[in-house]
Amino acid sequence: MLEQQKHKEQQLLHESSSASGVRLVLQRLQADVVRCVHADSSYSPYCDMAKSLAGLEHEAKLYAELARADIPFWTEQQLRQKGMFKTPDALLQVPICARAGPDHRWHLVHWIDSKASFGDERTHSSQLEAQYRTYTNRYGPGLVIYWFSFLSGMENDAEVLLLETFPGQSDLLQLPRLQVPQLGASAAGTTDQAAVLCAQ
Repeated sequence: MLEQQKHKEQQLLHESSSASGVRLVLQRLQADVVRCVHADSSYSPYCDMAKSLAGLEHEAKLYAELARADIPFWTEQQLRQKGMFKTPDALLQVPICARAGPDHRWHLVHWIDSKASFGDERTHSSQLEAQYRTYTNRYGPGLVIYWFSFLSGMENDAEVLLLETFPGQSDLLQLPRLQVPQLGASAAGTTDQAAVLCAQ
């Protein structure tokens, strides 16, 4: 059997010495690459595209949840346009508190990152050092949502809260929005309105 394989390899090398042989070898190589791409469920271009689309879909889901909860935020794209380098999916304009975990404690949240994947220890620990620590150093504590769940026991970091979904309204705490009246255009009116506001 080993002799047959060796004979086939020698025959292939011999055929490849002619122009038509080179064309045959290239066609076979192309067919092999296409077969490999279709068979690879982890690193093929199709898989990368599917992961990218799932990530965008779940970022949009996060933005919709933030808008529904009336939480003001900047998107990753808006932050990059401002010249920021390391950016989470959403940076909250005003921090919130989210209640979570087995003890239902309140956690301060300045930023949220969306992961359209399952959170395992290896992936999370590498992301924690490469990505989340940068966010906590720049913005403060935050939240990572693993939309496809995560291994229990990984919720041991005080600065990075892990959840499987966006918190419900009863598990969110926001600062009340202040209604600041528009000050008048005249200087006298401005002084009077400012005095009234300060007296309150």
